[in-house]
Amino acid sequence: FDRLLQYKLRLNPQKCVFGVESGKLLGFMVSKKGIEMDPSKAKAIIKMSPPTNLKELRSLQGRIQSIRRFISNLAMRCEPFNHLLRKGVKFEWGHECQASFEKIKKYLLCPPILKPPILGEPLLLYITVNDSACGGFLAQYEEGCRIEHAIYYISKTFVLYEKNYSHMEKTCLALVWMCQKLRHYLLACEVKILSKLNPLKYILEQPFLNGRIAKWQVLLMQYDLEYVSQKSIKGQAIADQLADFPLYEEIKTNDDFPDEQILTTEPEPIWEMYFDGSKSTAGAGIGILFITPERK
Repeated sequence: FDRLLQYKLRLNPQKCVFGVESGKLLGFMVSKKGIEMDPSKAKAIIKMSPPTNLKELRSLQGRIQSIRRFISNLAMRCEPFNHLLRKGVKFEWGHECQASFEKIKKYLLCPPILKPPILGEPLLLYITVNDSACGGFLAQYEEGCRIEHAIYYISKTFVLYEKNYSHMEKTCLALVWMCQKLRHYLLACEVKILSKLNPLKYILEQPFLNGRIAKWQVLLMQYDLEYVSQKSIKGQAIADQLADFPLYEEIKTNDDFPDEQILTTEPEPIWEMYFDGSKSTAGAGIGILFITPERK
């Protein structure tokens, strides 16, 4: 009440509840333990029957999206039946779709409790990537109980052209996308990046920039980011994350680029072109002169 008086705020008595340990706020259960999933939303999905048509599948997707922040690697879990939503694809709910649906139901039987971040303490952003999707979660290490608490789960399915990126570029894309989505968390804190590859080195130390890398550099300049090796962070969170979203063994990982040690460069031979406009009774035209690297 002192703070309300200080900032001259008013409360609606009909919308206020005092002296309770937990309550529903914006569709979530908030208590001293943290932010929990609304049990009614999880129960509704657990009791759902397998979709038999596109309308029922969209209903299922809508229910899952409302609690996506609690589900690790949601894009990967929903990938088997996400393609059924594409235009021109025949609806066939197969064994793979049913298996994914059952895994989501099993996950919702014991959903995680998300903790609000502690101001001033560094955040941990775990990133994992495969051929078709990326996933990660934001966490924070609490010194008192020596446990990493999850703050937010996030995932994304790559669109068609993004699937053509190299594994390193997909990791960089995942970092930039997650920073944009979690901007309200990351701006006020130091953020430690944990991934199999080092995206910061690739983006910030490239000797030659293309348009995409330059854009990523600009977007990341506003954050206080630091890459940390996975071996230097002890916690169950990274093990759970990588177990849920394993990387394929055949993917070769190499975060070094061959020209990072180059101190000087020589320009390649180029052609020169000169042209001028002209006009005559026959109409307008143009004159062009080419000069080879040998000055011929």
